[in-house]
Amino acid sequence: MGNKASLFIELDHGNDVPIEAGKSLKGKVVLNVQRKLPAGELVLRLVGSEYAIISSRKGTKREERVIARAFTKLNLFQGKRRISKGLYSQPFEFLLPASLPSSTQFPKAEGKNFNGRIQYRLSAEMGEFVVNNIFHVLSAPLGDNVVPCMIEPTSHALKKARVLNKGFLSIGACVSNSHVGRGQSVKVSVSSRNDSLCDIERVRVKLVEKIEYKAQGDAAEFKQQLYENKDVNLPNLRRHRSQDNLRLSKKKFIRTKSATYSEILADLVAGENTFRVPVPKSARDSYDGSLITISHFLKITYYTGALTENPSTTIRTCEERWIVKSIQFI
Repeated sequence: MGNKASLFIELDHGNDVPIEAGKSLKGKVVLNVQRKLPAGELVLRLVGSEYAIISSRKGTKREERVIARAFTKLNLFQGKRRISKGLYSQPFEFLLPASLPSSTQFPKAEGKNFNGRIQYRLSAEMGEFVVNNIFHVLSAPLGDNVVPCMIEPTSHALKKARVLNKGFLSIGACVSNSHVGRGQSVKVSVSSRNDSLCDIERVRVKLVEKIEYKAQGDAAEFKQQLYENKDVNLPNLRRHRSQDNLRLSKKKFIRTKSATYSEILADLVAGENTFRVPVPKSARDSYDGSLITISHFLKITYYTGALTENPSTTIRTCEERWIVKSIQFI
């Protein structure tokens, strides 16, 4: 560009401060002309994209998908043939859709061969003069709608050395509202019926964030733990084995399973055993995109004395597909 002129984009809220989705992005395009030059069409573009990169021995695959786009022509020099030396500015305003996900940079995990990001960019162009600005979006607050989630009870055979039958453990769980945001907490209820010779030693809960990538046909995923309680305080939980060291036979258990499940569901509705799981502010938005999917789930595991895989149940938090609308230029 030499020293003829230079372009700048200034945002009213500050170039390094995130703007909330659903609000107006305001600013101005500034042209600093050092020497007289021909007038041209001044164009402003806004693009939001998701990027995914997956590397392997066969090479690296990259892919980009646009999730938001806007375009407008600014009439700063309309009707002029030449632009004299001076400082010129043109204000602009974009109304961002409330459905936009937050800007996110996924650092490359240690030992992993993939990463990605969700990014928003403003660019201004007039002939050979071009400027690009990255700006950050923060997703809009969640609405007040409550989305409860109840997991159907399941039964698990407890075996010693995978052979000797020790009986059955039936478990269930629910959350009062799975539609939660960063800095809030999830209220969880659990219930169980122990028709085995094994005691429930402890109950562990984990909040997990799962990130899935896709790029040109390849796929990869990464899980990270956001919260863990290795021994949840549940004073009303029925931890102990069946009375008199008796266990239900498989046939008898099948006959009584319906009644057992009804008891578990009644406990969950009554909130017999409840606790809260905090959602840290470091958690990312749940997001279902073309290349990147971010989901969250609770994993509740019952530890018993049986030499078998410990029974567990999983509850997913509320996930919404982001429907990205056209950005309105005001």
